[in-house]
Amino acid sequence: MEQLKALAQYRDAILLAELAGLLHNVGKLDPNFLASVVCDKGKAEAVNLLKQHNQYVRDYASKRFAKPAEDILDARVKSLLASKTPLAKSQLPAPPGNSALKEREKKAAEEFNKFYRGVGPLSDDQARALSEKILKVCGEEWRLTDLLTLFWDEFFYKPPNDDYQRIYALDPWLRCRPNGLPHLLIHAHGENSGSEKYQIEQDEETGITIHKDVTIGKKSFFENLRIATAFGYEVDIPVWDLQAKRQYLINQLPDLSLNDEKWRCPFQETLQHGLGDTQRPINEITLWDYASSIVALFKTSIAKSFLEGAVVNANLMCWHLLGVHFDGLDYILQATRITDLLGRRQRFQETLDQISTTLTQEIPIASRVYQDENGLFFVVPDSDELNLEDLKSLIEEQLQGSKFDDLRPHIDWSKKPLRGKQLNLGQEINRQEINRQDKVSRPSIDPEKVKEWWQNSATEICTVCGLRPAINRETNYCSICKNNRQSRVQPWLENPNSTIWLEEVADSNGRMALLTGQFPLDHWLNGELVESLALGINERREQPVPKYASFPRIQRIWRTTQAFWREIEDKIKEKNLADNRRLKISLANQPNSQANMTYELNLLGRTRMSVIWDGSYLISIDNLGYIAVQLDIPAPKRKTPADAALEVGVWLDENKQNERSQKRVFKLISDDEKNRQFDIQIANVNHQDVAYATAIPILAEPRTFMALVPADKALGIMQTIKEKYEREMGKVCNRLSLHLGAAYAHRRTPLRAVLDAGQRMLWQKPLAGEKPWRVICKRVNGGTLPERFNSDKDGQFKEWIEISLKGDRSLNWYIPAFMGDGQTKDEWYPYVFFHSDKDGNTNPTQATEKPSRTFKLTKNGQTEAWVHAGELEQGDHIYFTPATFDFEWLDTGARRFEIAYDEQGKRYGRFTRPYLLDELDEMQKAWGMLRTLSKSQLYALRDTIEQKRQDWFPEPEQSLQDEAFKQFCRDVIANIDWKKSIDKEKLTEWAVTGVISDVMEIHVSIMKEKIEASASKEDKANE
Repeated sequence: MEQLKALAQYRDAILLAELAGLLHNVGKLDPNFLASVVCDKGKAEAVNLLKQHNQYVRDYASKRFAKPAEDILDARVKSLLASKTPLAKSQLPAPPGNSALKEREKKAAEEFNKFYRGVGPLSDDQARALSEKILKVCGEEWRLTDLLTLFWDEFFYKPPNDDYQRIYALDPWLRCRPNGLPHLLIHAHGENSGSEKYQIEQDEETGITIHKDVTIGKKSFFENLRIATAFGYEVDIPVWDLQAKRQYLINQLPDLSLNDEKWRCPFQETLQHGLGDTQRPINEITLWDYASSIVALFKTSIAKSFLEGAVVNANLMCWHLLGVHFDGLDYILQATRITDLLGRRQRFQETLDQISTTLTQEIPIASRVYQDENGLFFVVPDSDELNLEDLKSLIEEQLQGSKFDDLRPHIDWSKKPLRGKQLNLGQEINRQEINRQDKVSRPSIDPEKVKEWWQNSATEICTVCGLRPAINRETNYCSICKNNRQSRVQPWLENPNSTIWLEEVADSNGRMALLTGQFPLDHWLNGELVESLALGINERREQPVPKYASFPRIQRIWRTTQAFWREIEDKIKEKNLADNRRLKISLANQPNSQANMTYELNLLGRTRMSVIWDGSYLISIDNLGYIAVQLDIPAPKRKTPADAALEVGVWLDENKQNERSQKRVFKLISDDEKNRQFDIQIANVNHQDVAYATAIPILAEPRTFMALVPADKALGIMQTIKEKYEREMGKVCNRLSLHLGAAYAHRRTPLRAVLDAGQRMLWQKPLAGEKPWRVICKRVNGGTLPERFNSDKDGQFKEWIEISLKGDRSLNWYIPAFMGDGQTKDEWYPYVFFHSDKDGNTNPTQATEKPSRTFKLTKNGQTEAWVHAGELEQGDHIYFTPATFDFEWLDTGARRFEIAYDEQGKRYGRFTRPYLLDELDEMQKAWGMLRTLSKSQLYALRDTIEQKRQDWFPEPEQSLQDEAFKQFCRDVIANIDWKKSIDKEKLTEWAVTGVISDVMEIHVSIMKEKIEASASKEDKANE
């Protein structure tokens, strides 16, 4: 433990090594690099474009970080350089024997000449400023500028058939210079950078085999370059901003303080715009993915060197994946108020940050490589001087220092040391999670700590945490939970352009929805489904070969899904940013109350309005549209949120005095203290000028998403998520399912019940389990492209494949056939797990219609066949994991217990739910037809059908295939006096499947939408 803590004295050097790793590829952040790797036919045009934008640099070398310093060179080499004579192998001492080593030294000479007199990403002034940063490790010293210029593979000889042994080909050039640090850096680079380009096989017995006979996609033209996500969705590169972004970053380096734990943020913000390789399909890994993965290995190699007192042998480096697990989601969601939840979330995040800061910054033994709502993963070096117990003790010490007593983590690391290419993040996450569940059902609280809390205490237990004693008999929460709650209020008061109050989230009917979303990433993070993506063509077999689940590629996967949810958060705020206003009420008498406490203001028995006392004013924290409805303010006066706020303010102003012009007394009832209330008198009513979004984001992690939104906006937000998912994950949605949920509730429903319902919806499983789906139709550019894809109609949807599938239900899969440039056919992403063809052939190479784009994978002794979606034929059977959505109206808190799913993904007791996400559009179409009826007609239609279903069938599912019931539904619909032309056969189908009942529950019972017939009558009445 003490030796581990002693690393703190070497912190500056280890963090400087981390900085080196982040900078090592920064030369690729330049349009001149991009122009150098385009196809030959496009190079001239690329140069012309560079010149037009005044960014052309002749002989630009992205790997040349800076001019090598002369004082590291052999004296004879220095004299040759002084005479400007190009260095040659013949001028160097002849190496003993090995002709291959001699050839490598020749190439090293050529590269050194180019670097010495060439042009790279740094100007001379920048190079001089950075040359003062010197990395000193166990007696070896390198200027940052020299290390980052001279570590590349071109300066090493690697013996054949050995991926780890290297000899430094620059040794004859250097003045008695050890080369351990360049070796460690190129080793970390090689463990990550090369693995995305080749077909790599791993076997626990035989180790790693690399097959390099793979032809990757053709090089692009300059204007067609794009950055892809992990799932093949491409976006533009900000080409003409790259130089400026890089120069800004480099200019900060001389004064960069590595003591500030946020020093890494600018690197991520900058490097995520660059590409390590521009060839498709390996253009999915950004410079940030490369750099952060390489840093994880290089930085920890340096840490190991300091632990062991000597620069370690790069050829022998191995690592562990360290997991720190909490029941974080359970902890965060154990809240009775939204301020409790947000406070718990903040406290939990601060705890994770403290652990991360300790291990990566203060005692820098690790690099963080993954985080979600349940914990962290780090890369740490394998060393005799480092053991798991010391790491556990260090983390426990940090938790005690942060006074985070609510949870104890489960800490574990990989069973054996691993090479860099063997660091399988997903497998380790799954293994440690299973191990944790088997051994510890829930991280326990120290009994002695609990005993200490309750010493000499006779109050009730805290209703928030359920652990500590409440403050007193009148206040039902403990001091810790009070601080959690208050920690969110003050920041909100200072920046009120968002909300932290459920009452403000609720719509004008007083209803809200907890939206949940989940990506099941287990088989992506462990690499199994990464191998379902094609890398290129095997030159010998002329067949596609799978991608390798390299460490940067796995990093890219969870960052892609995390970015997806964070962009959804932004869209939710944007969609819910209306002209909302709050009331600011000054009082004639000051209540004897603490600031930042919440109350209910009794509005003369008509309703209660939630408010907060900030020490000077009462501020409304309620949906004033809902309050306006309760005060019977006419609809024309409350058309907008601002109108409603104005009218409620007018009502308060008019009623602050009685008929005799005397100040009226209002009751202010405490939310926090039992039986405590105040008599107040209103002096004046004003409005805040700040508009705010009526949504509360809760989680946006790689797997899990949660947000509270108004009930009347939930369906539209789910539609937005669906469209984004189909556009950005459409190529892989057959094996990357998305599960959405909406738990609707009244604003007074206990928050814990709502959160529990949402958490249960995260347990959704793929519908139909492992049953295959049948291709009933395949069309290429058939029909009209759905409007939701129009923004990509000149890009990835320039051509599309529409596949209709039939299982227990039916769905249409729209597959973009191009990459983002609209010119490159997608040969890599849209593969499907093949079951059999129409004649029962399970081997696609023996199918009646033989596909040309297919490959096989062997997993756990089973062979899987993967076929490009463009090769599918009608009648083929494939495996498909569909996206789903579910909903529930919590008319009582106990209703949440009805949210449970069987092994086939179906809801117990709800034969219609969950729906396929594809069916969300169908439900909207159904409502478009149904809303033309009057409310009485709607209820009569639903009740007649559902009553007959109940009378005829012991189990509702039996009605789905019954022709007599279908005819009954058809007759009921035919006998209705429809005001507009509708598709009666489609309505019959929706009636049989229960869609009509669920559509009415969402739109009429929950959202209370006006239907066209009723709206027409109301309009006439208002006239």
